[in-house]
Amino acid sequence: MSRYGADEYRYASPIALGLVQSAPFRVWLIKKTRFSCHADLSRLLHEEQRARRTPQAENWWRSYWVTNSSCSCRRCGERETDLLAIFSTPDDQRFALHVEVKSPNDKFSLDQARDYPRRADCWKGREKAPKTILPHDDAGTVLVCDQRFVALNKTHASFFETVITFDEISSWLSPFPNPK
Repeated sequence: MSRYGADEYRYASPIALGLVQSAPFRVWLIKKTRFSCHADLSRLLHEEQRARRTPQAENWWRSYWVTNSSCSCRRCGERETDLLAIFSTPDDQRFALHVEVKSPNDKFSLDQARDYPRRADCWKGREKAPKTILPHDDAGTVLVCDQRFVALNKTHASFFETVITFDEISSWLSPFPNPK
């Protein structure tokens, strides 16, 4: 039996590993977002995230999702966040990056793109986060994909605050899958 989203996992897994193991990569990625002022001093809360996950969850970072009936807004969509990374600043402010990873041949519905900022907004706030999600104060959205994918999906990409290409990431992480 093959893993759900195996192609996507090929790209997301090195990113998650890079966030844990490489401070320069982590700082670079955060600096690409609106949380850039926190990049140098933020701590990744991956161990705390892991502790919040169900025992069946394979990773600390992968496939976060809730049903509409279990979220506070009831409109953020019954879809997953591919990679969720939550960080803490020295003054204990927490921010999350909801990362959608698209392999070169993935489908991308407009509803899926629209749901990312809704979900990021729904889950932020210390009292609003679903129980399996580490509470955080603010959240941003990131699309990670091939340059050609962005060109073919400009409208969809516009729903994300930050777009990072595989080429950019591959200059920081090696080995990183080559989409060509």
